[in-house]
Amino acid sequence: MQKIPHLFSNADGVAASFSRDESLANAQAFADTNKLALVRMLQRHTAKYMIVTERKPQVIDAVDALITKQRGVLLAVKVADCLPILFSHPSGIVGAIHAGRAGTTKKITQKTLQALTTEFGIRENLTVWFGPRICKECYQVNKQTDEHYDLVTENSKQVQAVFSDSQAKIIISEHCTAHHNSEWYSYRTEGKGVAMNWFVVGLL
Repeated sequence: MQKIPHLFSNADGVAASFSRDESLANAQAFADTNKLALVRMLQRHTAKYMIVTERKPQVIDAVDALITKQRGVLLAVKVADCLPILFSHPSGIVGAIHAGRAGTTKKITQKTLQALTTEFGIRENLTVWFGPRICKECYQVNKQTDEHYDLVTENSKQVQAVFSDSQAKIIISEHCTAHHNSEWYSYRTEGKGVAMNWFVVGLL
């Protein structure tokens, strides 16, 4: 387990990553240690988000983003090449997004962040963290044309479609799941059945 730095401006927030040789059980243990209710998703590469309002452990089907202002809740996202996005706001709101190519094309990040403005009135001071994912160099999507897809660039555009550079700070992990496969699971490198990297964010 590694704590994710710089996501919070106060001590009330927690964020962590669970990489190779760790699992959902480690994320659950982290939640238990901090007396948090773990909320996770059955991710389907959709553009759907859910606002979590109850402090109870649950698995939410067919969504790829979670938002909460409920203290005592730990939101979880899993990936093995897709982009995990965590975000926080000093008013006491956090969120997690699963942004693969399909979800990114459907604008999962933009739609989730737009909910922050419409549902919570947030206009500035947002911190967004892009976690380890497959990089553009490693993510070839068409062999014939040698087309590559850049999850970071495409999702950065979606953040900037809602918040200007002065309104939101984006922190980008340097790790590629393929280049750093000794540390992170990668579907493209390891194939079907690969385990998942877990990322969590919550408020104490």
